[in-house]
Amino acid sequence: MERQENTCAICLNSTDTGGRQALFTAECSHTFHFQCITSNVAHGNLVCPLCKAQWKELPFGTPHNPIPSPRGTQIRAPFFPGHEPLVFNDDDPVNSSPQTQLEDMPQQIPTTGTMELKTYTEYPAVAKSLSKDDFGIVIHLKAPGTASEITDSARAPLDLVTVLDVSGSMAGAKLNLLKQAMNFVIQNLGPADRLSIISFSSRARRLNRLTRMSNEGMQQALDAVNSLTAGGGTNIAEGLKKGAKVLEERQYKNPVNSIILLSDGQDTYTVFSHSSQGSGSNYDCLLPPSILHPSGRPIPIHTFGFGSDHDSLAMHRIAEASGGTFSFIEDASCIQDAFAQCIGGLLSVVAQETHITLESANRGVKISGIKSGSYESCVENGGLNGSIDVGDLYADEQRSFLFFVNVPRSGMEGTTKLIKYIIHGIDNVSSRIVLKSENGKQSFEGAPSFLFVQILRPS
Repeated sequence: MERQENTCAICLNSTDTGGRQALFTAECSHTFHFQCITSNVAHGNLVCPLCKAQWKELPFGTPHNPIPSPRGTQIRAPFFPGHEPLVFNDDDPVNSSPQTQLEDMPQQIPTTGTMELKTYTEYPAVAKSLSKDDFGIVIHLKAPGTASEITDSARAPLDLVTVLDVSGSMAGAKLNLLKQAMNFVIQNLGPADRLSIISFSSRARRLNRLTRMSNEGMQQALDAVNSLTAGGGTNIAEGLKKGAKVLEERQYKNPVNSIILLSDGQDTYTVFSHSSQGSGSNYDCLLPPSILHPSGRPIPIHTFGFGSDHDSLAMHRIAEASGGTFSFIEDASCIQDAFAQCIGGLLSVVAQETHITLESANRGVKISGIKSGSYESCVENGGLNGSIDVGDLYADEQRSFLFFVNVPRSGMEGTTKLIKYIIHGIDNVSSRIVLKSENGKQSFEGAPSFLFVQILRPS
């Protein structure tokens, strides 16, 4: 009896199921039920049952490309995204109130210390008869280190969006390694964390809504990863636009949020080179307006350039503009290690909304400038006030900022107070301000108060 065109050659049932069963189309173009072919491959059959072609691309989730079941559950049929809503406000709810969230968590992150703050002046002394313009002062802060292990309940929950390049150049081993790396990410998120996966090639699609990583949520995420296939061009801008949309339109918010972007190529849809006019490429067009010109605190995008053909300038620009980081992955086998380092940081945020306030401590002292790199800073009131917006701080993270003041002459020997400063930070768990600052022999712990930067004024 001749096999019908729409029949699975393994179970001999119809493959025209109206979407009720997942299908697998092999590289030889023959189609089978996914569960049938998974079982077939599990028994060592690596050739097409019809044409006997040797398969190089196996259905992901078989013993040759295993994804562990989340917290002891069994893997179901692969997930296939349905129609995308116009507004991404279908995210899973978080705890209904900060108080409820705090009741389920310890009152303090287990740290190995408190935040340290130190200042260093360009010179320890300036003669009282001299004035000095642009006198340099460095302010250095170090976040507390975390205990060796932090449980899911002892840290701030995370909203994470991964934007993954699945263009044609990602086919084969690259895609399989990316899937394994995403499996690692999923397995290391806690039940209060939420994850949404965006894939992009010529177009972008949301594979799953912003979902809590419960057993069911983890399974949905794993199924979404299983469904990834490579093909098409590279539209980074469309992927980022959809990733930002997930976070912009969510109904609920976790304290920490971030986007991870991975690509092995150059945007072939949005970036146009203007090198003939000497102005380079318009990389800013890759960033959604909400990232480039945020109404509030920007969403950090941590970019990963994969292989020798990625656009490092674009990836660096995206990370810099959003306050994220850029990492180069030279070898495909290092994807998981790179993701692990990034996720480890996101899961160890010890303070948020960290903000340094500067104020003149002497009528003749004016702040003339602040060098804060990519961190937002400003000088106000004719140099009497200044501020640096540090944002999130990870465990053991250190930051240094340089600012300049104009030092006036002094009418007497002794000391001149130049600047008073204060730092605010929110403990992600207890929502209390925590601080330990040092300036010479001064130190305190608890609610912050102003400290002073001063120099000697010898004759």
